[in-house]
Amino acid sequence: MKIGIVTLYVNNSIGNRLQTYAVMRLYRSLGYDVATVNHREAELFLTWSPLSRIKMAVKALLARICPNIYPKFRRRRLLTDFSEQCLIPSETVSMKCLPPDLKERYDFFSVGSDQVWHNWTDTPEELRFFFLQFADRRQRLCLSPSFGLERIPEKWTAVYQEGLRGFRCLSCREASGVELIRALTGRDAPLLLDPTMALPVEEWERLERKPDCPLPERYVLSYMLGPLQAETPEAVSRYARSLGAEVVNINDVDNLTKQFAATGPREFLYLIRHAALVCTNSFHGTVFSILFQRNFVCFNRDDVSSTGDMSNRIFTLLDKFHLSARRHGVLADDDLLVTNYAGAEETLSRERERVLDYLREALADNNGES
Repeated sequence: MKIGIVTLYVNNSIGNRLQTYAVMRLYRSLGYDVATVNHREAELFLTWSPLSRIKMAVKALLARICPNIYPKFRRRRLLTDFSEQCLIPSETVSMKCLPPDLKERYDFFSVGSDQVWHNWTDTPEELRFFFLQFADRRQRLCLSPSFGLERIPEKWTAVYQEGLRGFRCLSCREASGVELIRALTGRDAPLLLDPTMALPVEEWERLERKPDCPLPERYVLSYMLGPLQAETPEAVSRYARSLGAEVVNINDVDNLTKQFAATGPREFLYLIRHAALVCTNSFHGTVFSILFQRNFVCFNRDDVSSTGDMSNRIFTLLDKFHLSARRHGVLADDDLLVTNYAGAEETLSRERERVLDYLREALADNNGES
């Protein structure tokens, strides 16, 4: 039987590519054939100005034909290579004009993980696509999806309610999402691991690749997303000085001398696993720090919106593994290299089995529905 994976398609996001890989591997481990059903990447940027969209298209083209000119382009090339080599491609569709026979090509569709229920474009077409409303109810699955919101805008409440009620089995990867599902539908959804954590760590180790450029003997990895709080860069530098390490910043993509900006998913895995300390405000930066049992510090993001703080999924993750003390502003400098992973393997084993049990139940229920 064949499952179409429906998730955000963002080919400049390391975490996005790794979570898609994990979802596909999980379904294959249960004996299913899988493929990706990608929306057009540019559709996520519909709210941008025409000039911004043209610039984005030009950069994507340059990344493909001239990948060695600029770190941004080299990263894009590495991400594209990973997608082509490790993700099973299927087809690219438009969220606004889906093929009428799309549901006939697959037995099931699975949405998630990532922030698929965020409604980035503020359009009904995006919500209908990620609520799988093009498919029959029995075909709809979701695996650890995220809202990336704490509140749903009032104008979309009814659309969210209808979309969520279209799934026989619901799950979410952050506590605030579980509460949203309860508020919108009255149903209790299990809080599940992100799919990247449901794979054995050995599988990620096999994927890693050392970056081409020389690495410092001892380094602090800085992986930050979105706007940074004012004190963040200096805090990272201070941590590095206290450890006698250099800072490797893999998101300084606007500085031609920062070669580590040319980091793809494989290099990202290597850099986290070999870092003396990881400084991050990223969900997947935190995920892989825990999987590889690295010392890390979690920073807050500075992009709180009217609908909530995107950090909730990170807080949920830290709570689950009893690592809330690893947050910047809470963690004492003396404890930088003292991360308590006691019980982490037991927690991972238990939570991985919950993910597989959930999938088996969801697939069995949908197989049995007429």
